[in-house]
Amino acid sequence: MGFKEFMKKLLGSHPPAKQAIPAPRMPHYEELTGYYTVRGQAFDRVYSAWCCDKVFPVGQVKALAPEAFVANLDSRSGYVREFCLRALAVHDWADALKPVALRLNDYVPINRELALQLVLKWLAELPVATVVDALPELTALAQQSRANDAAVQEVVLLRLRSQAGQSALVAGTAHGHAKVRRVCWKLCLETLAWTGPQRIDAAMRCGDPAIARSVEPDVFALPDNELLAWFERIHQVRAMPLRRAFLVEVRRRGLADTPRLMACALWDDSFSIRWLARFWSKDDADFLVQQYLDALDSPSAPRRKRYALEGLEALKAPGTLVACEKAMGDGSPVIRKAALMATCSIDAEHQIAHIADALRDADLTVVRLAFRMLWASGEPLPLDALQTQANTRCNELPFFVLLLQCASQMSLWPAMHLASITSLAAPALKPQLQAHVDHFLSGLALSEVYVAPTPKQWQAICSWLPMDKLGPNSPLRYVMEIYAKRMADSGA
Repeated sequence: MGFKEFMKKLLGSHPPAKQAIPAPRMPHYEELTGYYTVRGQAFDRVYSAWCCDKVFPVGQVKALAPEAFVANLDSRSGYVREFCLRALAVHDWADALKPVALRLNDYVPINRELALQLVLKWLAELPVATVVDALPELTALAQQSRANDAAVQEVVLLRLRSQAGQSALVAGTAHGHAKVRRVCWKLCLETLAWTGPQRIDAAMRCGDPAIARSVEPDVFALPDNELLAWFERIHQVRAMPLRRAFLVEVRRRGLADTPRLMACALWDDSFSIRWLARFWSKDDADFLVQQYLDALDSPSAPRRKRYALEGLEALKAPGTLVACEKAMGDGSPVIRKAALMATCSIDAEHQIAHIADALRDADLTVVRLAFRMLWASGEPLPLDALQTQANTRCNELPFFVLLLQCASQMSLWPAMHLASITSLAAPALKPQLQAHVDHFLSGLALSEVYVAPTPKQWQAICSWLPMDKLGPNSPLRYVMEIYAKRMADSGA
């Protein structure tokens, strides 16, 4: 084609058809994956009007709830954050103190100025209790590089130095939020001239473990008469570090005899204090054993019996086995579980027999513990006892679920051998049990099979799950066929 022909064809051709122009969408409202995402189409309309008209739309801002602006205060766009701060100034919504305080460290200078104006205004107007709730966010400004925290801290301290502020600060040491408690405690130490006993009393009332640990030096510095006064009402002390400090110091000074001290420490709710009592009496194990046996024989509270069995489990004294076996028949399942653990610890050689007895327990929490101990023991499974229990509990779905959970922790052939006991479930129960069986089969480690099954295992597995019931492409069928061929070749 020559040049003339080309120009003729080009000039004589029809112009391309106009493509439909898509409807313009809002310039700032994007999908959730967008970089400058804003939350809410109503917010986006007001924000877009501000961007286009360069005039702050006060009327439209007042028509929106202030929560819409708080929700966008963490936007990646500095303009969006500036708009939200200006809108919150219009609403004068002091409930936004905490999120606005975070903008005091904003990397946009105008946003820091707007946030500072709002925070200073609200701090001067809000109730002191609300200021105390925001103390963690306000005190964290001192560690932030861009925040101008000097003016904020000045207003905060001015509010807290008042009588109402000091009362709110002391009440804040018992706040439900740990950060608020600890900031209030730090400010109390800085602003209130507390003595050592006053610090101990305040730490006891707040119940915070970290605060309680901080006053342990004050406990060690108490005179004997005050220390004994605290020791007399030690059961009223909620914080474990304080109870431990009182007991340690009383024993160190020799202010109480051993029976009286052990009566507090042996039955304390804290394991560390009970362990400490056993450590103190390690040279007199007979005393400990007698205390524990007396607690088991007396009609004491279940908690004390549980602590006694815990102590016997730690001591492993052979003469206490009978008492532990007797406790396995207690009416409380909590006591029976503690007795099972103590019995297996004392008589480790026959622990499988004790676990088999526990599998017959009527309470499933005891049975669950028995299954867990059975798997952790590494001993051969008492399959006869388990089959007997399966026949007895054939209508109890939780029993077979526990059995499958225990089996899922084992290697392939022992796991399937144990799972084959589910065939003893009642026919009406099998439809509900099938989902658990399928879940168990899907989690088998088929790539980690290193030994062949024993004839007893193979017989039980094939009786429960014949290979014909498995799909032709089933990985489990593939593994079973391999080992069936190997066993046939070896004459097993």
